[in-house]
Amino acid sequence: MKAMTRFFKMFYLCVDVGFLFTITVLEYVQYQLINYPYRIGICIGVMTIALVLLLHEERSYRYRKPRGSPLTVI
Repeated sequence: MKAMTRFFKMFYLCVDVGFLFTITVLEYVQYQLINYPYRIGICIGVMTIALVLLLHEERSYRYRKPRGSPLTVI
């Protein structure tokens, strides 16, 4: 359970940091006179870093086979 909690905490942290980065740095870049390919390259680079971080933390997540009804837990 601890590994799953850590995974989702890291996921939420990555989403928040990505949002903060987007509304600060990328907005600044968009308003400057930077060529279009550089803008796309920055976005692709940031998304790649986020994906690598998410996949790095995914290996700590434990997969369990489903048992019983999922509605009884709720």
